Amino acid sequence: MVEKQHSAFKEGLIKIFGENSWIVTHWFSGQIESNSGLLQLQNRELLAKLLDAFPGKKDLSNPDFLRLLNVWSGVELKGTVPHIDKTAFVVGNYVGREATPKEPHYLDPTIWCLVKLFEVAADLGIGDALAVARESVFEGLDPRLAGAFNKHMAFAKKGADGYYTLPFREKYKLHRVAKSDKGLLWTAPAAMTTMDGLKFDHLTTTSIRQAMENREAQLLTLSMVTTEDRERAVSIELDEVELPQVEVDKKLMAKSGQKADLWRTEILREVNYQILLWAFAQTASHLPEGQRGQFEDYEQARRRILWTLKGMTSEGLIKIGGGFVGRL
Repeated sequence: MVEKQHSAFKEGLIKIFGENSWIVTHWFSGQIESNSGLLQLQNRELLAKLLDAFPGKKDLSNPDFLRLLNVWSGVELKGTVPHIDKTAFVVGNYVGREATPKEPHYLDPTIWCLVKLFEVAADLGIGDALAVARESVFEGLDPRLAGAFNKHMAFAKKGADGYYTLPFREKYKLHRVAKSDKGLLWTAPAAMTTMDGLKFDHLTTTSIRQAMENREAQLLTLSMVTTEDRERAVSIELDEVELPQVEVDKKLMAKSGQKADLWRTEILREVNYQILLWAFAQTASHLPEGQRGQFEDYEQARRRILWTLKGMTSEGLIKIGGGFVGRL
């Protein structure tokens, strides 16, 4: 396995740097003999050396630089990539460790899964690819990486009240992609990596609302698989959520009078929450046991979601059909 990894890594470096580059003919060969541990995937010291040697523009828009990072990380693409011909909103698990009083946060696995996602997007001809994350996501990593991500990241900043919000310029980045004819926007609805980002409570449904309000949009899940100790990203898998059509019952709106808009907003928020839970259950279906957070039994979670939506239909709150609710 190690020999196969070294061979694949060398082939990747040759494609990027050229067969006669010093990093291939001298440095790489020497490392195999003197410090094979340095060649383990996602080694930070190795990444720094590769960034020092890279001759071109260090930006994720540079296909050679993007390829370099993915050769170094070794993150694989699993499954079949859904056909994407619209704006795609992407949700799923969020991997790594949050900061504690004793240790800083460690979000490397999420970062390298996103780099692989950006490579997939580039291969599909998607120029507008963006991820939303906290401004501290690159703490502890080579500072050149933050610069490489600039065009593909909207950074949320922590306010005095302890909550994270997007400054105006970052909101503009998000708005541009959300309105794009063919863009890709990744967000982490769980915000925190507790339970691998797959949990039932304290979730944001903004991406679901945006996908539901835009008939031309798609909703995708991104399943990030890591090693058992959560230290290294292993693979990603994309899947599409079959979105239903939802309408708040007009008779209910008529009875609600002046409170109609408020009722409609509350009802749709609950529907969007259930759709997000369905997306999380779908994400979990592509993850190994032990990495599914609170969705270990994802089939049971799916049944609860369908029962909830069926109950809302029976109570005359909504009319819903198509998509995954065709199972009702």
